[in-house]
Amino acid sequence: MTTDIINVTHLVQLALTPAFLLSGIGAVLAVLSARLSRIVDRTHQLNDQIEIGKASSACKAELELLDLRCRTIHSSLFFCAIAAFCICAVITSIYLGKLYLDSEITGLLVGWLFSISMAALTISLFLLMKEVRICTEIVRSSSKA
Repeated sequence: MTTDIINVTHLVQLALTPAFLLSGIGAVLAVLSARLSRIVDRTHQLNDQIEIGKASSACKAELELLDLRCRTIHSSLFFCAIAAFCICAVITSIYLGKLYLDSEITGLLVGWLFSISMAALTISLFLLMKEVRICTEIVRSSSKA
């Protein structure tokens, strides 16, 4: 009976670490969603100005940059969601692997899923940095004008 408790405790410890990573990925997803929301709000403001007829060439240029920012953040959200999915699959694999699969197969599966998750998260954060750079360039160019 003590061995069962030790095994269950070890299993929970193994699954808890990726769960903390998942909460961090959730925080990144929240940041990305908030940035996308701000982009969409600004796009609506500019589109309203176009409909009224108060749009300038600068307004249309900003819309193009907002479109680029939107596509970049969307891609970042996509890769971040893949990272979260892979971490969920890691946690599931740890539990199911302990119950039903060979530990070598489970280890291989968990290793691949974790690697894919880290690659996707890295791409997501790189795209976030790209979007921030685009945003910074917009601010710099508007302050010079």
